[in-house]
Amino acid sequence: DYTQEKMNQDANPDWRGKCEKSSPVISSPARLLKLLKPTMAFISKEQCNSNLVKCEIIDVRVPMGKEQSKLYAYFLNRGNIAGKHPLIRARKQIAYLRNICADPAGFTEGSFRVSSNFNPKTVAILELTSEILKRDEQVVIVCARIGQSNTIQRKLIEAGVTVARIDSTIPAEQHSAQSNLFKNKKAQVMIMGIKCAMGHS
Repeated sequence: DYTQEKMNQDANPDWRGKCEKSSPVISSPARLLKLLKPTMAFISKEQCNSNLVKCEIIDVRVPMGKEQSKLYAYFLNRGNIAGKHPLIRARKQIAYLRNICADPAGFTEGSFRVSSNFNPKTVAILELTSEILKRDEQVVIVCARIGQSNTIQRKLIEAGVTVARIDSTIPAEQHSAQSNLFKNKKAQVMIMGIKCAMGHS
């Protein structure tokens, strides 16, 4: 998309000339993937490891905290979300509600604030972690927001649990060291950001 690329360069004149190679903007990544997918190689986890243990998915549902629930209910009404176009308000609403579910204390839109991320969801995560650690097993916790990771990490450290962490708060050059702490069982729990978790086996 050369038009969009030019618009990006015009919007940031300082950038022009500093980039050694051309990195075009892809207009339709989904269409490109559809074209490339039939010719791309794919190896499943089962093909990589025949002894792979299948995941058992247990859906644990918990209520929201009182403050969290009040904030969620407020933004569930799309009329409380700023934006001229209904589609913009709908997209904002999805982002807001996800954020309120994961990191309500870190959510800063509107005038109402949630005082803590220590809610029933956090308690459920810590209880499940405790049960697994009692079986002398390790735990991987994947979080959607940094605030959620921070709360869980703080509570685990207070309880004397050793923690490794891989997310955007940890420099990329330290990710391998954090991974090795967990692989070598020097960390009982690995906390990962959702994007980092997708990149690690």
